[in-house]
Amino acid sequence: MKKIKVKYPTFKGNFTESVLKNRNMTKEELWRNMSSIEPPQNIHGAMEAATRIADAVRNGEKIALYTDYDADGFGCGVVFTELMRQIPYNDFIVFYNKRNMGFGMNTKGIDIIMARQPDTKLIVTSDNGIVAFEAVDYAKSLGVDVVITDHHIPDESGKLPDAIAVVDPHKDGETCKFQELCGTGVIFKVMALVFYLLGISSKNLNDVIDIVAVATIADVVPLRGDNRILAKEGLKRMSQECRPQWKAFKQLGSVYNPLVSFKSKDVGFFVGPCINACSRMSGDISEPMKAFLDTPEPDVHEAITKLTKVNEVRKTIQRTRTAEAMAYVATCNDRFVLVDMAVCEEGVVGLVAGNICNTTYKPTIVLSKDENGNWKGSGRSIPGVHIKELLDIVNKTHPGVLVGYGGHSQACGLTVYDGKVDELRRALNEYCDKHFDEELFNETIVVDYVLDNPAELPRLFSEKCAMEPFGCEFTEPIVMVKFKPENTRIVKEGKHLIFEYKGIEIISWNSGYHIEGQNVANIEEVVAIGTIESGQSLNCQPELLSIKFANN
Repeated sequence: MKKIKVKYPTFKGNFTESVLKNRNMTKEELWRNMSSIEPPQNIHGAMEAATRIADAVRNGEKIALYTDYDADGFGCGVVFTELMRQIPYNDFIVFYNKRNMGFGMNTKGIDIIMARQPDTKLIVTSDNGIVAFEAVDYAKSLGVDVVITDHHIPDESGKLPDAIAVVDPHKDGETCKFQELCGTGVIFKVMALVFYLLGISSKNLNDVIDIVAVATIADVVPLRGDNRILAKEGLKRMSQECRPQWKAFKQLGSVYNPLVSFKSKDVGFFVGPCINACSRMSGDISEPMKAFLDTPEPDVHEAITKLTKVNEVRKTIQRTRTAEAMAYVATCNDRFVLVDMAVCEEGVVGLVAGNICNTTYKPTIVLSKDENGNWKGSGRSIPGVHIKELLDIVNKTHPGVLVGYGGHSQACGLTVYDGKVDELRRALNEYCDKHFDEELFNETIVVDYVLDNPAELPRLFSEKCAMEPFGCEFTEPIVMVKFKPENTRIVKEGKHLIFEYKGIEIISWNSGYHIEGQNVANIEEVVAIGTIESGQSLNCQPELLSIKFANN
């Protein structure tokens, strides 16, 4: 369905050098460790925030952490709680937004906090708050100080909430070198300064680096700079089973694949989704918070099992809704895909949009009816199409279409007035047709290395493992291999192909159409482009597979 353009390597270096060059990363950045982390005081406002928190601890004031309901918000809650307990200080609560309350700190959430802990004197936000103008003013009217820690984009006017301190690496005029931390990374750095001010050893911070790593990978922030260092160190600690939850995830992960050590892919496709599934299905993160903070060790396996079962339910719903949406997409030739569905659970609508975007390589929005009769949903985009800026333009040129929206370059959330969906669809596509070249909607696959012999895969796999972690802005290496298979297996009733060569398997799912009407014994050459999954296998998309037959 999508168009793919392949760029072949021109660089003549070795495998690792080619991967680094294609991702604009140096060997120095690849091998940095915790000693290279940028000092937390470099973030504007971080010391002021830490000072207010430290003063609250010294004065015995009641504190509330106001966090979000996704994996990053979960990470903020766990990091803050564990580090406060280490001080030790227990006069605090963690309040996490529920999905039905909307995004970010709001007056309703503050009222709940004050009902739970009436003498609260300080609210610290994490992973939200940068545009909570009304809520901050409301808290101040109640005599409550607010410290904002966030990583989202501030209001386009540059205005900031009137808080005691605002910590956000994306603020105008920010001078810190690395500005792409997730929310957990920001609160982690602020708490590092709190420890410094209270005279607590920084070694204690190591106990939560695994949680920072999970949030960093799950929130899909660039795995460069400090994020890369924190993710790498955290994955190492997870593999060492620094807490019983990781042992449980290993055991449960082995149901699908042997999970001996944690890699970024295990977090991105297993651990992170299990944490996020609870918020997607029930609207809050109470279950994963409880599983990591307040579950006795003998009960941990059962608690993590519960998370995986919720995730299985989520996956089933997501598959169903994606199939329903794709039925419309199959008839659509628009550059910007907008699907309005009678029913699509709010917790999976963004995932469905992501599935469609990945399949079609087109920016995509999926909407469903909300309780007010409007259309609410999420969007995902492709490189070169800044979906939030596109909505900014539509909101100015077509007033009265959008109830509200927010997001960043590659993802958005929005609500559309009833009866205005078609106008939004037309506006988005008119802009894309006028301002974007057709070439932009062709996915570009950059091949890092060409193999003439699949038997070299074990060596490349070893080099690949040394370059972990992979993720946003440091994607997995892409390899092209040319060979004549010794044997070809057709599995799942002709649906999938597995090519064998000296103990190596080249696997291509949903590729059976490549051999229709042909005898596999006549295969003369296979050209496959894909990712190295192990020392013995390479996975290839069907669009990146080419088969030459002797009789052709």
